[in-house]
Parts: sequence; structure tokens; C-alpha cells
Amino acid sequence: MFGADRIGAAIAQTCRVAKYLEKRLAETELFEVCAPVALNIVCFGLRVSADGAGNSEIVLDLHERGAAAPSTTTLDGKTVIRAAIVNHRTTEADVDTFMEALQVSALRVLARSGKALPLAGTRVAFRDGVSQRTG
Repeated sequence: MFGADRIGAAIAQTCRVAKYLEKRLAETELFEVCAPVALNIVCFGLRVSADGAGNSEIVLDLHERGAAAPSTTTLDGKTVIRAAIVNHRTTEADVDTFMEALQVSALRVLARSGKALPLAGTRVAFRDGVSQRTG
């Protein structure tokens, strides 16, 4: 495959991976998707953050730990996390790794802020720096 077909396939791959990220976020109790995922950009944030302040702190924590490099944007006056899937080599496994790092950062930020964790009837334990659901 060459030329326009190859470019089209690369773009389609980034869009598939973005839809996978959307699915993974919808499965969590920590995050909510904040805008429809039509292409390769996923905007999301903490469910417990009315103004989005915690979202900026999560992005900063991810950056400082060298775990991932999402950005922030503003939707309807709320700061949200923006993940743009632009590398055609990004896979679902990369999203799984990102989700682990994202959840660790979110729990660190929530713990520092003293906000209640939105984990209905579950406990979160840490193994190797990654949150694991128990119970």
C-alpha cells in the first residue's frame, strides 16, 4: 500500500485507537468522556471535578512522571484532558498503558485534594504503582 491509501490507513488507525480510548474511559468510574469522539481526539475528565481543576493537575502529574503527554482544553467553560492520537504506530496496548498511568495520576491528585473517590463499593489497591480494583 502506497501514497494516499497508506496515509488514509494511518489516519483510520489513529481514529480506531481513539475510539478504543473512548471505550476504556467509559468503563471507568473515575472519568467521563466530555465530547463525541469523531476522529482522533478524545476529550475527557474526572467525574468528580465540576470545574475541571483536577484535570489540569492530572496532566501535570502525567508530564512530571514522564508517563504520557496529553494536553488540556476548555469545553463549555470546564478544563478537560485532551488526548490526540497522532502517531500511526499507537496501539490499543499503548492505550491500556496510558489508562494505567492516567488512573494512578488521578488517584494521586484526588488523594491530595481530599475529594471522595467515585468508586462505588470498590477498593483500590496499588501493585507496582498501578491501581487495581478489588472487592
